[in-house]
Amino acid sequence: MITRQQINKAMRFPEFLLLNQSLLLEGKTTGLTQTEEYVEFGRLNITRMQRLMKTVVLNGELRDILSRLSIPHTLIIITEGWCGDSAQIVPVLEHMRLACPFLDVVFLIRDENPQVMDQFLTNGARSIPKVVCVETTSLDIKWEWGPRPSELQSAVKALLAQQVTHAEKSVFVQNWYNQNKTQAIQSEIMRLVQTLLSC
Repeated sequence: MITRQQINKAMRFPEFLLLNQSLLLEGKTTGLTQTEEYVEFGRLNITRMQRLMKTVVLNGELRDILSRLSIPHTLIIITEGWCGDSAQIVPVLEHMRLACPFLDVVFLIRDENPQVMDQFLTNGARSIPKVVCVETTSLDIKWEWGPRPSELQSAVKALLAQQVTHAEKSVFVQNWYNQNKTQAIQSEIMRLVQTLLSC
């Protein structure tokens, strides 16, 4: 279960961004793994999130569904500052929040919240980002999504079966996101948000 205490300690997007920026000034990133590579990932992610916040445009169908949401819901994003998929997904969710007064978006750092993360594993792994939708008042869990669009997840699984390097996988994933321009994210999340309209 998600508790009110966990929600209350969660961050909003500006706080999440500021935390990551502050840590980078110290040569750090969020989470337990502190390496130069992860710090550099964190630096890239800030640039990507800031760019996408300026360029993401929600499609009309998603905007229409958001306009019909009448019960407050909260999207809890479990992530880390170094997570490349998160940098692509977070701006879409933040734009959704800005477009809908009945939608809130909050962030929990995975390694600081293992009791939450372990409720939403992917094939037994703490894969991130994980997006959990709860009804804001009752905290009833409505759905979960992540760590990435299903088409990309299948492609990554196939790549890993070929034993590609981490660098090769990262290049593939980034190119996929660049070409898809958030459309798969929007489409999958839209179908889930649509299920909230009957609540």
